[in-house]
Amino acid sequence: MASEEQGQEGKKSSERDGPGQKGAVILMGRCLAWVSAMGLVLIMLLGTSDMLLRVVLQSPLLGTYEITQYLMVFVVFGALAYTAVHDGHVTIDWITLFLPKRTQAIVDSVAHLLGILLFAAVAWQCAVQGYEMLSKHQTSFTLGIPIYPFLWVGALGSIALDIVLLLKVRDSLRNWR
Repeated sequence: MASEEQGQEGKKSSERDGPGQKGAVILMGRCLAWVSAMGLVLIMLLGTSDMLLRVVLQSPLLGTYEITQYLMVFVVFGALAYTAVHDGHVTIDWITLFLPKRTQAIVDSVAHLLGILLFAAVAWQCAVQGYEMLSKHQTSFTLGIPIYPFLWVGALGSIALDIVLLLKVRDSLRNWR
């Protein structure tokens, strides 16, 4: 009887999630993680090519440092949501491990809400700065690459992390009971 009630409770819980909410978030995280991984591969290829050309032909690639900086935006902000989905971010939980489950859920909810506020501010400022860079036609110094798309990537990555954190708050609130 108890297991039957738990099965029905689990079914009700998944029905409340809506059609594929968590699956869509996981897919979004995977796509952004793939972009992040490709950025990292490009950084490695660029660095290797620059080093080889510098040693062999005494002619480094122009703008390697600049391109590496911009690719790092993809690497960092692309991986945020994926890492959060898989609980890969660094947490210090040795204090909360000894607290009751309900208190742990409250602490988790507060931490996730603070994260949502922080990354909402990051997304907002990235979007605002990106718009300013677009309107002023700001480009990079060496190669003349427009700056605004990279700020918007930061905003997108921050919004994706906020979505994951919202789901984590919802899950933590369910554990309050």
